[in-house]
Amino acid sequence: MTKGYRLSKLYWLSFVVTYIYCVVTVYLIHTLGADYYDTSNPQQVLSAVKLSTVRMYIISIGLIIYPIVLLISVRIAKYVTLGLTAWAIAMLIDDHLVLYEIIEYPERASIAAILELRPFIIVAMVWMCFELTFRTGN
Repeated sequence: MTKGYRLSKLYWLSFVVTYIYCVVTVYLIHTLGADYYDTSNPQQVLSAVKLSTVRMYIISIGLIIYPIVLLISVRIAKYVTLGLTAWAIAMLIDDHLVLYEIIEYPERASIAAILELRPFIIVAMVWMCFELTFRTGN
């Protein structure tokens, strides 16, 4: 259990902020209507919807599994956090290098805010990785 490990308040703040960000992201993806996409290019709309759906499922699974894993074993939580952080970084790089030229996301203020906050959430996730790696003594 996590009782023997001294995780800082900054870790828990990062955890809560990241968790809330992910819940809001899943909610926005789930409630995003088809009328927000540019329907002049149906292939682009289909690609954006497929990509968003896959990301929503992965984030949802992470939201369910991560707290359970953290309660069971901090050592396993470290590897899960590393994996999710690597996936988030790869997703950000892929979006900036490739997908922003192909897929046009809806111009909704909430979607723009989610996309702009991603680097800060990744920094919080990297902090969580450092904390779990160096503070827990594993």
